[in-house]
Amino acid sequence: MVFTDGIFQIFFLFCFGATWTCPTARSRQRFILVASFFFYGYWDYRFLALLFASILSAWGSARLGRRYPLFKHRVIVCTVVFNLLLLGFFKYAVFVGANLDAIASYVGLTLHFPSIALPVGISFFTFHALSFAIDVYRGRVDEDYTLEDVAFYITFFPQLVAGPIVRANEFMHQVGVLHRFDANVFWAGFRLYLLGFVYKALLGDHLAPIVDELFEAKTIDTPGAWRGMLAYYAQIYFDFAGYSNMAIGCGLMLGYRLPQNFNFPYAAKSITEFWRRWHISLSSWLRDYLYISLGGNRRGHARMYVNLLVTMLLGGLWHGATWTFVAWGALHGIYLVANKLYEEWRGRRGPTPLALRPLEITGAWLLTQLLVLIAWVPFRAQDFGTAAQILDRMFVHFEWPRELRVRDWLWTLVFLVPLCVDTWLKPLANTAPPVEEAMQRPSARPGSGRAASAIVLAIVGVVVILVALALLYPRISKPFIYFQF
Repeated sequence: MVFTDGIFQIFFLFCFGATWTCPTARSRQRFILVASFFFYGYWDYRFLALLFASILSAWGSARLGRRYPLFKHRVIVCTVVFNLLLLGFFKYAVFVGANLDAIASYVGLTLHFPSIALPVGISFFTFHALSFAIDVYRGRVDEDYTLEDVAFYITFFPQLVAGPIVRANEFMHQVGVLHRFDANVFWAGFRLYLLGFVYKALLGDHLAPIVDELFEAKTIDTPGAWRGMLAYYAQIYFDFAGYSNMAIGCGLMLGYRLPQNFNFPYAAKSITEFWRRWHISLSSWLRDYLYISLGGNRRGHARMYVNLLVTMLLGGLWHGATWTFVAWGALHGIYLVANKLYEEWRGRRGPTPLALRPLEITGAWLLTQLLVLIAWVPFRAQDFGTAAQILDRMFVHFEWPRELRVRDWLWTLVFLVPLCVDTWLKPLANTAPPVEEAMQRPSARPGSGRAASAIVLAIVGVVVILVALALLYPRISKPFIYFQF
């Protein structure tokens, strides 16, 4: 049930209408909870028990920690280990088995490991369960939430299968609250959903064939390598930012706030800044729950560099059980360490002369985006051979075709224009009313005449726009890239 598919839009319209007609906070929450389990079961009902086990571990950790405070540390350790074992078995067992088989083949042995299906969204719902358990342990979240409350937080369907990764301390205060319907909030959410649809279906999906052509080609020339990688540079942003916008928008339309996940990442002028703007919910999760737990920057520069490398290596492995993802994480870890070393040197050197600052800023942006582009090569490639061949054609051994495919380049550049607009013009314009402001505006309670008429008007407006989208985009869209994680 992909966000751009008609079946999801029908499902969401039903959820929207039923949610805002429920008279109490609990009835509304229970309806969304049932809908969320249905949403996950629609993907693959076999793993509903796995999802519930993760929920139960998080809730049980809070209850046991409150009942037996002397054993609180042991309880949280068991909860963390349990969820990491779930994630490790289903996501990494095949990867480990394949590597053991490769090692055994050198001594003439053949090992046979069964294939294991990857539960959709396991990287996300286990991180949500860990967030609740750890936040309760650290005193950031109350430990008295019911099993229903915890299940609602972990399974809330807009963010269930591909994020954003919502911290428990950012979401739990919204649980069990009778939200008021606000037309301003609704339309802010619908704008985000619509923007995400455009990003994914009208931009990202049209760039996908260009990318696939590069990574499936038997021979690669230099213009083709650059064209394909620029297309992927744009595609992965439109695809994942599109999903995040749609998820956040769906949450807002139901009255719940999800955290921002992208903040114009391709405007970043350093790798450190890039990670403050790209997949913010993951980078901040890794920072607060992993990097700081390892010691952060509190134990000297050498330890800080090691912590950065370990965090990014594990972040790469979180994305997928292949060595190419590990390489992507290692590259970004090296980038971050180099960034820190440069900042230290720059601090000792003193400020840049005013006349040279525009050149410095432009150079920093170009270098940052080039490094990000290089790292996307192993991220997308199926193996190191393909990645090496593409990088070789881009930077080392140039090979030019007999005839430059000008039409293909123009087609690619057409889809890069919206990326430039999103990166540079949207932040400068800043004309859309902030979602934060919309969420704080008072409105009538559901059931009043004003709210009821607003809900009916909203449903009619949404139906009209979704029908128009279906007519404009009738084919089945490609799966979101981050669904594989």
